[in-house]
Amino acid sequence: AENITFQRLSCHRAFHSQMTESIKDEVTHALSHFELKEPKIPFISCVTGTWISPAEATSSEYWGRQLRQTVQFATGIKTTSELHRPLYIQLGSGKTLTSLVRDWSVAFDPAHSQEPSNLEATHPAHSVGGANRARTSNRITLDVVSQLWSRGVNIEWPANQVDTHPPKRVPLPTYPFQRQKFWVAPD
Repeated sequence: AENITFQRLSCHRAFHSQMTESIKDEVTHALSHFELKEPKIPFISCVTGTWISPAEATSSEYWGRQLRQTVQFATGIKTTSELHRPLYIQLGSGKTLTSLVRDWSVAFDPAHSQEPSNLEATHPAHSVGGANRARTSNRITLDVVSQLWSRGVNIEWPANQVDTHPPKRVPLPTYPFQRQKFWVAPD
C-alpha cells in the first residue's frame, strides 16, 4: 500500500463490511415495500463515487449494495472537487473525514501534491456528539450556517432561522475604527 494515505475509522458497528452481508437481503426486501422517490437535491453515491442517478436512488437493490460495499470516498471527493469552489463540512463527532478531504490531493494524486488545492474542508467548532451533546441542535445548525456564510455561501436566512429569538440589528459606527488613544492626563 505504498503512497496510499489511509486512516482507520473508529466504528462500533459493521458499516460497509462483510459483517453486513447477512442482513443485506433482508434490508433490500424491507425497502422494496416502500415507494422510493427521486432525490430533489443531488448527492454523491458512496457505492460509485459519482452523482447518484434517479434509478439508483429509487432501487432497493442499490441500498442493499450500499449497506455492504466499500465506500468510494476518494472518488466522491474527486467528483465534487470538479465543482466551483467546493466546501466540505463534517457533521458529527470527530474530524476524520475533514482530515481525509484536506489530504485528498496527496492521497488521490501524489504527482500533484504540490499544487494549491481548491478544496476547503472545515469541521464545526461544536460538533454533534462527544462533550457537546448538551448543546441544542439549533445552536449547532447556526454554527454550521455561520461557517458557510463566512466562506461566501449564499444563505437563505429565513429558511435557516432556527433560533427561537429573532435576529437583532446591531448599530455600528459609520466611520472606520481609528487606532488612536485618548488618555486622561493626571492633574
